[in-house]
Amino acid sequence: MKYILMLTFGLYSFTATADFYSALNFYDQEQYSKAYEEFSKLAELGDKRSQFNLGIMYFKGQHVAQDINKAYAWTKLATESDLATPDEKKIHQLIANKIENIELATKAYQELSANYNAQKIINKLYPELVTESVAGKKNRVEPVKIVEPKYPRSAALKSIQGWVRVRFDIDKKGNPRNIRIIESFPGDTFVENSLRSIRQWRFETLKDENGSPTTALDQGYTLEFRLQGLELTVADEQYQALAGKAQQGDAESQFLLGYWHEKLDSLSANVNPTEMYLKSAVQGYAPAQYKLGHSLIMGNGCRKDKEKGLAWLTRAAANGQLDAQEYLAGLALQTPTRESQLLALSYLNNLEQSDTLSASATIRFSWLLATSAYQDIADPKRAIKILDHIKWNNYRDSVTKNEILAAAYAAMGNFDEAVDYQDDALDDAEDLNYDTSEIEARLNSYRQKKTWF
Repeated sequence: MKYILMLTFGLYSFTATADFYSALNFYDQEQYSKAYEEFSKLAELGDKRSQFNLGIMYFKGQHVAQDINKAYAWTKLATESDLATPDEKKIHQLIANKIENIELATKAYQELSANYNAQKIINKLYPELVTESVAGKKNRVEPVKIVEPKYPRSAALKSIQGWVRVRFDIDKKGNPRNIRIIESFPGDTFVENSLRSIRQWRFETLKDENGSPTTALDQGYTLEFRLQGLELTVADEQYQALAGKAQQGDAESQFLLGYWHEKLDSLSANVNPTEMYLKSAVQGYAPAQYKLGHSLIMGNGCRKDKEKGLAWLTRAAANGQLDAQEYLAGLALQTPTRESQLLALSYLNNLEQSDTLSASATIRFSWLLATSAYQDIADPKRAIKILDHIKWNNYRDSVTKNEILAAAYAAMGNFDEAVDYQDDALDDAEDLNYDTSEIEARLNSYRQKKTWF
């Protein structure tokens, strides 16, 4: 493990991960403000290395005013752990020996301990782990008709297995809408057949609190492609090597071990993926922070807790995790306030600038720009332009595309174009037996030269 102070006030190295490694690089480059910011983020999650290094920065007066009492408080908090090394304890004692007013130093420690003690961090951010999902299925609309996808002949001949993970909305008639490919393995091998299959699925009608049919947003399903007699698995020596690294505390290995257990039923070891994500996430590994946040939102492997889930997703997004940024944008758009839309816009802008807009995010982005009631957010011309970024082979819903174009032209005052596109959306929706009530209402609004939003 690498720290920024040893008995000789030098450096020594060990495997460092994610934000901790970034913080050390900032420190080495004497970018102390950035180093302090990164260490502080991890210290809030209970990372003892970062808490220790904050103490050293206070001891040396780097970015912060030199403060022996805070140096004492942070290093004492860090070295209370059973994992604290003899060298760490010696360094803390060196600092303690320089204390001039023990009462002030003790008070500084007590204030830190009240905010950063292990139990408080657990209560604030840690999931309540369970042996299986106790909440995730409650939010899922169950299918009443499933059309099994055909196994691609070329894949079967080569004994290729895999999966496709999708998300979609369900209209008031139980039809899947806005189908998005979230993940596919290997490559696009099973994507085409999955899309053909899901479009034929039908779901139970979701009712609101008044008993009226309503839509279900952002439903997730995974289609697995397995050959009879074969299992999706990994070689035992490969698994043991990864499990060994995870046990030693390697954040990336902990994340991968959790991911393997989430995806592969053939693994016999009793491992809760969410627990692995947690161990990795507290070390600052952004992909694990995203998966942990998602698990908390959905109640996968832990009790559902939206507040904690949002906290982890926000950390992942701040650390540059693009899936977390897209997920948070989608959540923000469920609340039609200016504040929420601005938050979504910031995430979506970042995804566009990094050239990582998925089809799902592009649809959300263009719909927001076409329909927002706020002038500093609405941009119908841009909404039309970014629709060209979509790879429509992975997003099969011409109804949605035409509705966005109609809304954009209506926002620009071109109601003739708006009516034409909305007419096309209605024709396609009727052919697919979609619920058309809102589509027809928008069409009537455009015919009266009024925007719907």
